[in-house]
Amino acid sequence: MEQPLWVSSRLSGVVGPGLGSFGRLTIANEAVSFSPEEGMNRWMTAEEWHDPVIHVKKTMIVLVARLVPPNLNSALILEGDPERGAGLIASVRMPSWDRRAAVAALGGAGFEPLRLHTWFSLGGDISSEMELQGFLRRHGVDPSNS
Repeated sequence: MEQPLWVSSRLSGVVGPGLGSFGRLTIANEAVSFSPEEGMNRWMTAEEWHDPVIHVKKTMIVLVARLVPPNLNSALILEGDPERGAGLIASVRMPSWDRRAAVAALGGAGFEPLRLHTWFSLGGDISSEMELQGFLRRHGVDPSNS
């Protein structure tokens, strides 16, 4: 991965079928990745997950939960490329002030942020491509265009 445009560490995420993890989100021109940080995960979770989730699709789903406090109300949905890392869906959570910086970096890296407003959901229940497509349909987005 080339020089990143934005990096944030110690973010929490839900990866695949309910695997909680703490890690580092990196936004670069060709990919967005969420990599676990071993120290935080060793102390805070019992999960054994080590491969990064690397998103290469140009559309990036950005969730904003309206009824959640601003320090917990945002998430990026990464669709992992199995040829480059874990082929899983990850919901990487962040506060609103990090979301603004991340969305600006996504635009600068050539990604198209697709902002969806929900009442509470930050995508933690999305663990497969089929569930992601259903989530998009429920929010009025044609999955074939994202």
